[in-house]
Amino acid sequence: MVLPLIVTAVAFVFGAMLLNQYRERRKPYQLVWAGALFMGCLAGLTFVLFLADGRSVFFFRAYYIFGALLMAAYLGLGEIYLLASRRAADITALTVVVLSVIGLSFISIAPVDATLLHGSNVEGGANAISGPAVVFIAVLNAFGAVAVIGGAGYSAYRVWKRRSPTRFLAANVLIAGGTLLASLAGTLARVTSSGGSFWALLAAGFVVLFVGFLLTAAPRQSVTERGATASN
Repeated sequence: MVLPLIVTAVAFVFGAMLLNQYRERRKPYQLVWAGALFMGCLAGLTFVLFLADGRSVFFFRAYYIFGALLMAAYLGLGEIYLLASRRAADITALTVVVLSVIGLSFISIAPVDATLLHGSNVEGGANAISGPAVVFIAVLNAFGAVAVIGGAGYSAYRVWKRRSPTRFLAANVLIAGGTLLASLAGTLARVTSSGGSFWALLAAGFVVLFVGFLLTAAPRQSVTERGATASN
């Protein structure tokens, strides 16, 4: 339970910081990122409750919704709000919300193979949920990973071009690397005999992401000034 609790704690602290910054600056991407991180927090917490409650289907389904379906997509949506025009971001948000609602509906009614929930690979899903829900999970996760990694890469390029301080370049590399680790977590958990790698990679990804954002903080600057610095 230690690694899920680490994910829960890091996601909560990170999300709370962004929410506090949103109260001060009212930037949409801060609110979206905070929401995504609270989803990550809930994913870790519901997985702990899943284990504590005898591996119940209810908590597994909740863990799958917050973690597998929603979190990555809304991290990506926050990146779109950071780098794209407001109109493009709003259209993307509508698309993501619609896909999320449909995916959530499919997960809510999908049969769960309870016998698989007691396996060692349950962290990555262990194919316990199948059907149309899997398609929406794949699409939303792919969008989230591409948006965050691509956005961080673009910001890193702008930082390099403007010859900004090296720490901003390092921050964007860490953000891309942290997202990649988190994206790899589910994939590797599905192809290995043990799900232990899932939480190890996910916890590492969250920590690396957090450090990347913290590196962008300069005196009297928001933690999320990465985007403003990189895109000007």
